[in-house]
Amino acid sequence: MPLAPNGYQWRWLAEIQGAFLVPQGWSFADSSVAGSLSFEIKPPAEGDTTQGEGVFIKVLKGPEQRDGLRPSIFAKRLLASYEQSADVMDVIHPKLMQEGKLLVYTISYIDASQTSKRMVRHTLVANDTAGTLYQLRTSCLIEHWQVLDQLEVIATKFYLDDEI
Repeated sequence: MPLAPNGYQWRWLAEIQGAFLVPQGWSFADSSVAGSLSFEIKPPAEGDTTQGEGVFIKVLKGPEQRDGLRPSIFAKRLLASYEQSADVMDVIHPKLMQEGKLLVYTISYIDASQTSKRMVRHTLVANDTAGTLYQLRTSCLIEHWQVLDQLEVIATKFYLDDEI
C-alpha cells in the first residue's frame, strides 16, 4: 500500500479487502448490522455544527441476487434517481478505473432539505466481476470548507476488492 498523505492514515478493512484514508483526529466506526456492511469516518465533534458530517460507506454484496441487476446497472439507476432531484448541482458521468474491473459514478449536489445547506457527494463503485456495489456518501455544511477538502481526499483515494 502506498504511504498515506501527510495528516492521514490508512484504515484496512478485511471484510471488503480494501482501505480508506482517515484524517488524524477523525473517528472511524463500523456501523454494520446483520447482512449489511457500513462504516463511518467523521471529523471531531464540535457540538451540533459537525453532526451528520463525514464519509458514510455502505457495501452491497450481490445486489443482482436481490434485484436481478448487475452492480453497474444498479449504480446507474441509483444515480438517475439522484439526477432527478431538484437539488442536483453537478453530475460526473461514469469513468473506468485503472484495473478495468471497477466502474465509478459520482454525483454532487446541495442538500437544501434541512435548515442548514449541505454539500453532498455520492460515489458509487461497481464491481460486476465480484458482484459488489460500494456507496460512499460525503456530507458537510457548505461553510465548512476545511472539512470538505478532507472529505474530498477520503472519497477519491481508496482501495477496494483487493486492488492494491
